Amino acid sequence: MSENTIAATTDADAEVFEPITPYFAARVATQVLGYKVTESSMYGIAKRDGILTVDGHGPAKADGTYKTYFDGLAFKAWLDQRASNPGTSGKVDIDALTAKYSA
Repeated sequence: MSENTIAATTDADAEVFEPITPYFAARVATQVLGYKVTESSMYGIAKRDGILTVDGHGPAKADGTYKTYFDGLAFKAWLDQRASNPGTSGKVDIDALTAKYSA
């Protein structure tokens, strides 16, 4: 796990969030954040350990490996962080940039 990995909290009263694949995490994030979050970007986050992943969840593939899943609470923490800090979303205000550079 990288030092930048968003991990699950250990609050005993926390709501239970099931592990989620990067594919469905992207779909949820797109709905919650209001801009397109691609599946490939979520798989990239998983590969770089940007959100805690869980091993051995779901059925094994033919080669004995498992699908990638994000820890449910860790994904929720990542989503909450992105929603509360819209400046970190990568969304660019083209009109503001145009006005800035054309002045």
